[in-house]
Amino acid sequence: MLTFFKKAALAIEPAHQESYGAIILYPGQNGDSMRKTKMMLLGVLLATASAAWAAPATGIAKYELKEFIADFTQFKIGDNAPAMYLTPEYNIKQWQLRNLPAPDAGTHWTYMGGNYVLIGDTDGKISKIYDGEIFYHR
Repeated sequence: MLTFFKKAALAIEPAHQESYGAIILYPGQNGDSMRKTKMMLLGVLLATASAAWAAPATGIAKYELKEFIADFTQFKIGDNAPAMYLTPEYNIKQWQLRNLPAPDAGTHWTYMGGNYVLIGDTDGKISKIYDGEIFYHR
């Protein structure tokens, strides 16, 4: 029986719905539950609309990471990189070609697990992490 009422309500063209009443209530519904439903739908609409207005990160900021996995280990800013990344073979000297910012004094860029990582020259402390996709940034 309920499906009959739903089908009947959907069959009414929008132009004629005003003559049948602004709100069509199904059996078992009252105006209060319809109001709550409308308010919930409005809330969801506003929540999704505000997310659409959020500005995405621009420039190289969108490639910044807080953590990554390399050599079967999870690393984050503040951790120490393994000693092999302190060797000259892992020191990236052409950081400009890879769209990386200039390293601070006493640091150098290295490549770990597909990511560019700024580490201290002596202790290997991680201070910045960029996704490897920054190489293609234009």
